[in-house]
Amino acid sequence: MSNDRLQAIRKGWRPEELTYAELQATSDDWRRAGESIVFTNGCFDVLHTGHLELLREARNRGQRLIIGVNPDDWIVKHKGHGRPLQPASIRCAVAHRMADADLSLIFNDDTAERLISIIRPSVYIIGSDYRDKQILGAEHCGEVAIMDRLPGISTTATILQAKQAIL
Repeated sequence: MSNDRLQAIRKGWRPEELTYAELQATSDDWRRAGESIVFTNGCFDVLHTGHLELLREARNRGQRLIIGVNPDDWIVKHKGHGRPLQPASIRCAVAHRMADADLSLIFNDDTAERLISIIRPSVYIIGSDYRDKQILGAEHCGEVAIMDRLPGISTTATILQAKQAIL
């Protein structure tokens, strides 16, 4: 998929390709209708209770929810070989269904900054691992909400527990 097109899932669960212009038009239409847009993003490789809390909070913070999912090559680069455990299309579909999202996207940029600048969400919800980091695109959001991690809950910990259980 090129950097000009996004693999997407909308309500009704139909996969499609979406251009950035179409994403902007959809976001603009929702805003004109007076609907608040919430955006969150992540890997969503092995869903755990931390992801579920993040997605639940995101779903409850506005009328429209858009989820951004990192592509497989981004995860290999940032999390290491052996990850992701599931391909982006599956991770996107699972997060989409779990959150009852309006739109879920697999984006190919190294950060979500371009998506955020196009969507211009009322609320951007991100995990607390970004608390002390510059949040790229924050100037395009009404609010940046940082969700605290649940103690001891992470994809890495889940994978390590699974490996130990197998051995």
